Amino acid sequence: MGALNGFLTKKGPTRKAITSIEYIKKNEIEGKAEDKVLTKSEITSVLNKKASDPSLSKADREAINQYYSKGQQNPEVVKHLLQQ
Repeated sequence: MGALNGFLTKKGPTRKAITSIEYIKKNEIEGKAEDKVLTKSEITSVLNKKASDPSLSKADREAINQYYSKGQQNPEVVKHLLQQ
């Protein structure tokens, strides 16, 4: 009986007031105007640094290989690696 009375008289958690609301701007909006066109040599240097990193995922390594395969250098394939 004592446990039931303790359960029924227990108060809930106290509420906190919201004093301000902050937000973070989306990267997509800011990045559109700041996109820099890289030359082939700059792309190669960035990808060489990324490829030497042992924590690079297999999918990223395959994207780098696809970028250089058969002379088809499409920067859209490795765009995510160049932005980091």
